[in-house]
Amino acid sequence: MTTIFQTVDERKIKTPPIELPDGATPIFSRLWKVWRDNLADNQTKIDYYNCEQPLKNLGISIPKHMANRVRSRCDWPRMAVDYLCNRSVFDGFVFSEDDDAAQIMAEIVASNDLKDTYDHGTRAELICSPALLTVSAGKDDEPPVV
Repeated sequence: MTTIFQTVDERKIKTPPIELPDGATPIFSRLWKVWRDNLADNQTKIDYYNCEQPLKNLGISIPKHMANRVRSRCDWPRMAVDYLCNRSVFDGFVFSEDDDAAQIMAEIVASNDLKDTYDHGTRAELICSPALLTVSAGKDDEPPVV
């Protein structure tokens, strides 16, 4: 599975207009600020992962007369991230003796497709670290978020 991370135009990002429960607005605002403060660096990391970040000429390996003519790219960030991501496998949770807790977690894992979405989260974490997840209330026929 190939994951493509898109570039985000930092100037067009505004705080989403969402209603939050009492006391959650300051927490969300702090999280949003962390995300915004790290966006430019994360975009650079994503560009490296997507092999779109041009290599900087350090003046030691390419003669000056060729430096402007050579367009190079670096694929090793993608290879390193994909290698580590492919080795990281989510098998579930282990409980010592609490069968009820194990059953509840198994239902949570299944209803949220954690085994399928784990790869995307792992890849994003390895590229940008930290990865952010969105938690929202369930649909009418689903349990509320705890």
